[in-house]
Amino acid sequence: MSHHDAVNHNNLGTPEAATFASALRAALAGPAPWDFLQALRDAGRLGQLLPEVDALWGVPQPEAHHPEIDTGRHCLMVLRQACALSADPALRFAALVHDLGKAATPPAEWPRHVGHEQSGLPIIAALSTRLGLPEDWADLGMAACRWHLMVHQAANLRPATLHDLLAALSDKWRQPQRLESLLLVCEADARGRLGHEQRPYPQGGLLRRCYRAAAAVPASPRQRELRIAIIRAALKEAQP
Repeated sequence: MSHHDAVNHNNLGTPEAATFASALRAALAGPAPWDFLQALRDAGRLGQLLPEVDALWGVPQPEAHHPEIDTGRHCLMVLRQACALSADPALRFAALVHDLGKAATPPAEWPRHVGHEQSGLPIIAALSTRLGLPEDWADLGMAACRWHLMVHQAANLRPATLHDLLAALSDKWRQPQRLESLLLVCEADARGRLGHEQRPYPQGGLLRRCYRAAAAVPASPRQRELRIAIIRAALKEAQP
């Protein structure tokens, strides 16, 4: 099955999809879900049961940012890091699927994957629907896909852009736990690379500080302006 065929594969029978969905949810709540997925791949079953993830193997990434090169390998490394950071299966699912858009990149454009954070969204939505996964899993997976690159660049964003990013990650400032989960997924992504397993992730701390300070601004016609000013000060303070 080609990478494009795998991305568009939605023909699993309903009973098999339901059975696999239960097994996947159990594995993601367990101690080593990466072993579960690797075993399926070794047995030649991953392409039948989770073709969107299987399609990542053989897709190269730029070696400067991904010494492991292969996207499938990266995906399991990120999942392993996510498991070290959290026992939440929804967060672990988001870590697993955050780069699914890279399988949709035309091979002529490899190893770059411009726009994969957008092309992955319908893939995650279709996968989640097919397997009947909880809505909060799909939401977190698509948010991780959509925003992970911007989170990695947090220190270089304009204050207004960072304000809007925090609003998106926290569902308009209403869900700080959603923000926290997404920051952990991004931390796992940064560490799920060969030789980067112990790398610090200061972006997480920066965004947490900005959120706490900005979220405390009371409602007023100037709330957005005041929040941006607070974020601007936090960015300046974070500069070396």
